[in-house]
Amino acid sequence: MHFTYPVDEYRKQLEAYNELESISFKPEDDRAFIIGKLEERSEKKRVISDIANTMIREYVETFERHPERMNEETANALEEFENMLFPQDKRVGEVSVTDYGIYYRVAKILAAYYRKIGAISQYAMALNCCSLGHMMLINGHSYHWQLSPYHEEVLSLAKRIHDEPLSDDARQKVLINLVRSSFSIGREFDVEELETVSKILEENFHQPPMDFEMKILESFYDTVIQMFREYCFFAIEDGREIEKEKVGPLIKKTCNFLMNLENSMAQSMDAANVMMSKYFLGLVSLEEVLDHLCQWQEEAEQAENSFRKIQGLATFSGYYLKLLHHCSTLPQEKIVQLSQQKIHEVLPKLVNVSRLANNVQFNRYIVEFLDAASLTGSFDEFAPIILESTVYADKPLFIHTVMVREMSKVIFDYLLEKNPSFFDGVAGKDASYIKNHKEEMRTLLADCCMYHDIGKFFMLDVVENSMRHLTEDEFALIQEHPTNFDYVFKGSDRRDERLNCIRDCALGHHRWHDGSRGYPEVTLTKNRPFVDILAVIDSLDAATDYLGRPYYDGKTLEELVGEFQRRSGTQYGPEVVEALADPQIRQKLQYWITEGRKEIYYQIYAFNEIRSLN
Repeated sequence: MHFTYPVDEYRKQLEAYNELESISFKPEDDRAFIIGKLEERSEKKRVISDIANTMIREYVETFERHPERMNEETANALEEFENMLFPQDKRVGEVSVTDYGIYYRVAKILAAYYRKIGAISQYAMALNCCSLGHMMLINGHSYHWQLSPYHEEVLSLAKRIHDEPLSDDARQKVLINLVRSSFSIGREFDVEELETVSKILEENFHQPPMDFEMKILESFYDTVIQMFREYCFFAIEDGREIEKEKVGPLIKKTCNFLMNLENSMAQSMDAANVMMSKYFLGLVSLEEVLDHLCQWQEEAEQAENSFRKIQGLATFSGYYLKLLHHCSTLPQEKIVQLSQQKIHEVLPKLVNVSRLANNVQFNRYIVEFLDAASLTGSFDEFAPIILESTVYADKPLFIHTVMVREMSKVIFDYLLEKNPSFFDGVAGKDASYIKNHKEEMRTLLADCCMYHDIGKFFMLDVVENSMRHLTEDEFALIQEHPTNFDYVFKGSDRRDERLNCIRDCALGHHRWHDGSRGYPEVTLTKNRPFVDILAVIDSLDAATDYLGRPYYDGKTLEELVGEFQRRSGTQYGPEVVEALADPQIRQKLQYWITEGRKEIYYQIYAFNEIRSLN
């Protein structure tokens, strides 16, 4: 079969795209130079996107739609494509540039083909790649932990490992895959399933285990203790009892194994999980655990590696806050006092360290700390770190929120003057209050805009930095981002009408005005006017961003307004669409999608901040 580009071309384009994403400028570079380079970058992105999508059509979509075209030659080509995306001699985390979405799709094609023709060793290897792709793409970017769709296949293959003509490499991959898929069993902590996995592993190891077998065992027990930790926290939050008698033997065995290792993969992390596990089993006191967490946090802050520093700082302090909030018998006032001390100690350090490292794992640690901090801290207290970190983690996302903010204020000002009753009930205020407190409500709308996409925080590499069309798996991930607001700020006070308004905008900006389509399914509230404004402006900015997105379609504002009008009352709120008919409003919006956009891009890329726009 003929392919337009050789396999290696995809990696070349991927690396070129990521290099374009990391563009930076010198203090002496003026506005015209910066804007010119950004426009040049945008054009290069479109060229790269065309090449990438051509390769995906030929190497991937062809065989997804026509699996009968697979043969030995094309399977070899796809294996080469797969290895190019994630070299087999690399460990997870060592590959700086890869594409998990396409890697996962290719692995699924190969697994189906090798299963069909009965090539068991090749099938085992492809199945390993499927589980890796699922772990890195789905569970690596989602709050909603999913059982690997390959777990039963992996378990079945592992159980009959002695009866299948597997190569030595395939046997090793089956056992590694068994550990990996076990991590997706879930937060309910299925002891019987994990003990089955443990038995299979031990039965298939040499005595004593070889080095690679010890690494597999270490990875398995590390997985077990992490899952137990999450199970305990979820049980406590839900008011359920931890089944100590049922889980105790496996956890004690796990603790003994990890603490006897001479060179653990992450000694302090393992030690923390072991100590928390012993606490949950009633073997050590809470005070002892909290003291050790503080010590490990201090040690992490001295780490030279910025990733290890942020991991330890956020993780150990996060565990401290969760245990203090959920488990301490101290008076509530004392718990709040100690929590506030920890939050105020850690937040400035996180802001400082955030400038040293940014990737999906780093973002997750930030979010996990904020999740714990929200149990006793206020939204206003810690939410700004999300915005500050977003500037450094992903400039296009931050720019998008600023663009939405500025254009939404244009619509708000117009509607407040023409139809103030439209806003009646927003944030629990009546129309009269809103009209007399314009700046207060304008500020609230600005916050709604700045936080509406906060759920994308640790799926940035999927959402914003993709050089090609999204896969179905990735689009499913993106559909989670509105509801992720509740995970990031789940401890916030639901009696706060201002916060509820921000939350409603995050939840509802992709739901159609009439509730018939879009995502997620949410109940309409009196904050709908702000949601309606956001929905229109969010779509408008996405369709007109010619400096950041590779899929700009070149539609004029007039064409887009026509589309909004055709969908008025269904997808979009009629009052907001009606505002677009005013020539002065269109003139102001036209400024923002052209010169205003250039100014925002300039300020972010030149100064990493927005200085003055009005």
